[in-house]
This record gives sequence, C-alpha cells and structure tokens, in this order.
Amino acid sequence: MTQTFVSIPLEDWQRMVSILEKLEERLKPEDKWIGTKEACDMLGITPNTWINYRKKFKVKCSQVGRNVLVLKSDVERLLRKREL
Repeated sequence: MTQTFVSIPLEDWQRMVSILEKLEERLKPEDKWIGTKEACDMLGITPNTWINYRKKFKVKCSQVGRNVLVLKSDVERLLRKREL
C-alpha cells in the first residue's frame, strides 16, 4: 500500500477547515427550550398530566420565574420511546 501526501498552503487549509466547521454547525439539529403549553400540545395532554409525566419519566426541566421549560428534544424523545 502506498501513501500519497499533498501539500497545500496554510491559508487554504485554514479556509477549508473554517468552511467544514460552518457546515457542521449548520447540520446540527436545533434544540430549543419550550414551555408547558407547547410540551402539552406536542403530547396531547393537560398541564396537570404534564406535571405527573415530568415526575414519572424524570424529564429534566429548568424553571425561570414561574415558567417551567424543557428541551424540545426531550419531549420528542418521550414520543419516540412511546412510554406514554
């Protein structure tokens, strides 16, 4: 097996790396924080049931003031697992 080495100028290499990093960033799925209403709408449940689900399935939440927020991907994960 033979190896081939290619020599390119440093500036060109850095530009290629920068382009690849931007592409990688754009391909990452976006995740966002959603509130109780949006989570309930996604799951088709009431806010009281959502409170029970959060406890039962140990859904990680963050509270900002009176608002309880959860990552949308965590709600989607519950739907995919069909634990509900």
